[in-house]
Amino acid sequence: MNPFRKQLGFALPLVILIPVILIAAGGVGYYFYKTSVDETADWETYRDEQNEWYEVKYPPNWTVRSSTVGLGSMVTFYDLGDPVFKIWARKRTEANDRAPTNRD
Repeated sequence: MNPFRKQLGFALPLVILIPVILIAAGGVGYYFYKTSVDETADWETYRDEQNEWYEVKYPPNWTVRSSTVGLGSMVTFYDLGDPVFKIWARKRTEANDRAPTNRD
C-alpha cells in the first residue's frame, strides 16, 4: 500500500473539518455579537456645557447637580439621594487649552 495515499486519506477530512469548524464558530460569534443587549441604551447623557470637555452616561433613576466651584465646576451624580461620584473640572481658558498634558 502506498504510504502517501494513507496520509492523504487522513489529511483530507482535516482540510474539510477545520474550515467548517471555523465558519461555524464565526457564525455563532457573529450571532451573539448582533443579539447582545446594550445595557446603557436607555441611559441619559450629562454633557459639560460650560467646558465641553466630557460627557457621562448615567442611569435614568440618578439625579445630577452641577455648581460653579472656584475656578471650575463640580458635578455630583446621586442615586436615591446618595452621592455616587463627583467630577470637578476647571474652567476652559485659552491658557489651559495651550497647556501641555500627559498625553502630549
